[in-house]
Formats: sequence, C-alpha cells, structure tokens
Amino acid sequence: MILDSHVHLPSANHAKEEEGVFISYFPDWRSAVDYSRRTGIDGMIFTTWEGVWADTEEELESANREALAIHECDRRLYPGVSIHPAFPECSKKWLKRFRERGLVWVGELVHYRANRGDYDSAEWIRLFELAGEFGMIVQLHSSPSVIRLAKRLPELKIVNSHVEIPLLKELAACPGVMLDVSGFAGGLRFNSMEYALREMGPDRLLFGTDFTVYEPESFLLRSRHAFLDPEMRGKLYCGNLLSLLASAGAGNPFQED
Repeated sequence: MILDSHVHLPSANHAKEEEGVFISYFPDWRSAVDYSRRTGIDGMIFTTWEGVWADTEEELESANREALAIHECDRRLYPGVSIHPAFPECSKKWLKRFRERGLVWVGELVHYRANRGDYDSAEWIRLFELAGEFGMIVQLHSSPSVIRLAKRLPELKIVNSHVEIPLLKELAACPGVMLDVSGFAGGLRFNSMEYALREMGPDRLLFGTDFTVYEPESFLLRSRHAFLDPEMRGKLYCGNLLSLLASAGAGNPFQED
C-alpha cells in the first residue's frame, strides 16, 4: 500500500485555486484523485486549496466543511483540519470537531501567508497546545520555526513538510518531529531523499508529494532508487504513517470496509 501524506485537492472555491497556475490542471477533486490512483497511490491525507490559502473566517469554515464532505464520499481520503492564528475561536471549534469525529490530522499549515507568522508565535502556540491536548498530529510547511516549536512543545507530534537539507540535522535532533519527503527537492533532486534517510533514519520519514502541485510518479521513481531496501521502502510508503496515526488513536483509516 502506498499512502501520500501530503496532498492539496481542488476546492469548490476556485478563486483560491487561481493563485497558482499549476492548480488549474484538475477541474475538481475527483479528477485529481483518479489521476493519483492511476499512478499507484492508494490513499492520501489532504487539505483543499481553500484550506491552504484561507484568508478569512468564512473561507476557513468552508474549507473544513468541504474537507469533511470529501472524506464522507471516499474514506481513503483522510482530511487534515485547517486552522489559522488570526481566527482562534473558529480554529479551536474545528480542531474539536475533527477530533470528536476521530480525525487526528492538522494541516498542512503554511506560515508564510499574510497575518500568520512563525509557528512559535503566541497565536500559533495557543492552537498547537490545544492540538497537543487532543493528541493530534500537526503538519507544517518547512521553516526554522518548526524547530523552535518542537523545542517549545516537545510532546507535540509534528510532521515537517519538504526536504530542506540545511534544517535536517536540527530537525533530526527533535524526537517529536517526522519528515514528509514532498516538494521540489524530494521528488526531483538527486540525493535529497537519500540525505533525509541518512539524517532522519528510516522510521521518521513519510511518503508525500505535495500533489496537486507535483507529479506523483516522480516521487515514486525517486523513492524506488533512494530506498532500495524493501523493508525501508515499506516504512516510507505506509508503515510509518500508519504507526503515527495509531499513536494518535486513529488506527488504520485506510483499511477497506
């Protein structure tokens, strides 16, 4: 089984999708999922593009409602809750609502958008403390502030997204941090996945692509070369993610009924 831990699906709010020309390739989330499955991806953790780019409380509400609706249509699509430090009460409501439904994933969240700030800012910290109380897993776009956050909240389960080689040694020193190998470097550049394996070890890496930005097959090809040992490749493709989800009380949400 191959699980993609980092996916952004097209959303009904097409105005948010138009911020990147790469997003317009797929007319809707179903076409994107069909494409991903044809490449060999069996299940995915996702947010919608509205969730990633939400700039208002209304967009945050809409994105989370849509993510849950997509999950109801296909249980192999596991939604991450979208939260925003500028809208703390709305974010807390959705953290609680997802957790009550047994959903334990938060994000991927981005820090570089306007009015968001570094992950160790007071506004983010208050939300991450609640996510930690709920035992949830927080997926964050790569940033030096991920390392500061991990030191501030060492019990928080964090997934750092993207292979940023200058950060890997410090990330590896934070035991609560795992790494998904998504993004330009992980899928296209030689030695990025290999370097991540050397620094993080085989038990702290997750397969991720950042689809619908990148072509999933490029990551599958690179990973087959970077992880020659079948056991290690199995951990990357699904074993580590399933263990992480189980540690948060999610079990195996990708099992067929």
